[in-house]
Amino acid sequence: MRQKERGSSMRKLKNRISQKIIFLAMLLIFAISLGYAILSTALTINGTANISSNSWLVYFTNVDVTPGSVTATNTPTTSGTSTTTLTWEVNLETPGDFYEYYVDVKNDGTIDAMIGSLSNTSLTTNQAKYLAYSVTYDDGAAIEQYDKLASDDMVTLKVRVEYKTDLNPEDLPSESSSISLMYTSNYVQADGNAKQRNINGTPIGYAVQIYGIGQDVDENDNPLGLTFGPALGDNYTNKYVTHRYEETSTGSGIYNVIIVTHTVDSNGDETIQESTLIDSASQNVTRTEVEKNKYDVNMHEMTWEQIAAASDKTIFTDCMLCGDTRRVGLTLNDTIGTGTTLTQYGDGTGALHDTIEQNYLLWNPSYDSVEYPEFNNSAAINGGNVGVSAKGDGGYSSSHIRATLIGKNSKTDETYAGDLNLTTSTCLYSCIDRRLRNVITAKKIKYYTTEEGGTNVLNTDIADKIWCFSSRELYTWGEDLEGIGTGRGGYEKFENDESRFYFPIPNNEATIKRTNYIENRLDCLWWFRTPNNYTTFIVDCLHSDGSFGADYAFDAIDGSLAFGFCIR
Repeated sequence: MRQKERGSSMRKLKNRISQKIIFLAMLLIFAISLGYAILSTALTINGTANISSNSWLVYFTNVDVTPGSVTATNTPTTSGTSTTTLTWEVNLETPGDFYEYYVDVKNDGTIDAMIGSLSNTSLTTNQAKYLAYSVTYDDGAAIEQYDKLASDDMVTLKVRVEYKTDLNPEDLPSESSSISLMYTSNYVQADGNAKQRNINGTPIGYAVQIYGIGQDVDENDNPLGLTFGPALGDNYTNKYVTHRYEETSTGSGIYNVIIVTHTVDSNGDETIQESTLIDSASQNVTRTEVEKNKYDVNMHEMTWEQIAAASDKTIFTDCMLCGDTRRVGLTLNDTIGTGTTLTQYGDGTGALHDTIEQNYLLWNPSYDSVEYPEFNNSAAINGGNVGVSAKGDGGYSSSHIRATLIGKNSKTDETYAGDLNLTTSTCLYSCIDRRLRNVITAKKIKYYTTEEGGTNVLNTDIADKIWCFSSRELYTWGEDLEGIGTGRGGYEKFENDESRFYFPIPNNEATIKRTNYIENRLDCLWWFRTPNNYTTFIVDCLHSDGSFGADYAFDAIDGSLAFGFCIR
């Protein structure tokens, strides 16, 4: 019995021990839990996500059919900002028939876009024998996946279909057919794959300023609104000029006109310098409230279409007087040549330097057949003598400089050196941004020839879209043969204070300020339209030091084209 009781006592002891262990464990856990509770710290992150409003809007706009295209049975049209599909239909009946149009793709949204995918119809082997079809950028460059279209940016596409002319009889289609052509580009939000689009040629900027308002006429003597010429006074590769108004200290609604020169760095950041517009008497030019409201125009931010659409071109008066600049975009092709290409963050240079590279000899035949034997060919010189009468009379109308600008001249039907490969498709005019070309109106050109006996004859039988200025259009030099009067320049820009516009006054070189053109091989000649001209290889030119005189076109290794144009 004692043994039994002892065993029973041991079990009770074990139970008590177990209960204590459990109890102690519970106390320990509780104590730990209590300890954490006593030492706890609440970590809280408060944040607010502000979601900016954004928009996604990519669409077709501005269809422009190329002249010479066949009449479409269904013309592509756009409407506002909603057009994402274009439908067109044409009948190509004979070899040589074509249909071509340009259309803009605009990103009016706030988000950068890129081409996520694209597809285009591939012609069959048989169809490709007689039909050419392409969709490219307007400069002919290929469209590719991941091409970026930044917010508020626009690109232009060119669509062309053509019945080929270089056909063998067996290549002609044996029966009429309907061929469906479809191009699709799917724009998506730009990401790390986005890239700049291909460019077919060398893009450059040509800075221009307004030279005159209502001073030129078209071929029918109707007035033209604005005349633009090369930007003077500085090198605008990283600059541009605007203007603003500042009320005078009297606070009486009278305003000074402030010239603002913007300098742009590689990051797009700007610094500005300001000066007050003064007249020829060194007095501040002032405007009333009404005048300020009229002339307060920022031409630099306007499109060429908007500039052309202004019904009253006198609103650009202060743009002209202040020397406001505007960039002309060009994409130089291989025929014109790349020349000197500068890094440009501004509007560009005021002249095209080395535009034809080393091909100035092709502008006009040489008078020296020994030094330049490639021109020792009378047929190549229109039957003229190798000498001062090379190519004979004809002046600017028949010059190679004119052919370089517009791709033709009065002798383009005759084969001679200089116009080879210079066509309306390869000339300098063809390199100008299409939107500007669409609003340029041809100006009646005045030029001179000299009859036998030395009589000067004023000719007005041509009208060109772009042209070189004559010296008399910019300032009086020589005889008053253009009827612009003596003692003053031809354009309003140079009437009041020529030195302020950094243009040389003949016989007074102390006023010349064209020193900034020495940078980056810009110490060049500017060609003008030769005024009293029967030897077309001698042209008036403006030298880098501001001196003025005649020179040989074919000697101009550093020559420059500084062309003008008009907008109605």
